[in-house]
Amino acid sequence: MARREAITDILDARSVAILRSVTAGDCALVDPDDGLRNPREITKRTELAADDLRLLVSLLLDVDSWFFATKRCLPRGTAVIRLTSDVGDATLLIGMSCDDWEVTSGGHRTGAFFDPVADDVRGILKRAFPEIASPESRSMWRAGAIAQLKKSATPA
Repeated sequence: MARREAITDILDARSVAILRSVTAGDCALVDPDDGLRNPREITKRTELAADDLRLLVSLLLDVDSWFFATKRCLPRGTAVIRLTSDVGDATLLIGMSCDDWEVTSGGHRTGAFFDPVADDVRGILKRAFPEIASPESRSMWRAGAIAQLKKSATPA
């Protein structure tokens, strides 16, 4: 596969325009057992801190953050982030089980793995939900936290 030289080799022009002008972003954790299409949110949405929003956007716009390969893992949703701009909105679905993400804006959807920046993405999510974040650097959540959120979440 040819090396991608520019972010427009990965994302469509509208998605790039949205990402370049993002003004806000909010995040919710999703039920990892719901599949990747329309997973149920199990937390209230929380605004991303300005520094984390800037970091996330810079990662998404960096060609080297996108990793294209075949993996042997079962993708499971972890979080959904809504990115807002004056140009339009985009949705980012993140799955930490395979370090995968998918950007959707309008009718365009692009997904890949983010192995080169997995630690950064993990940090963004853990800072968004510090009350359940694991103190261990390689773990996401405290033991039992997702199961408890799933029990207490309102059914869709």
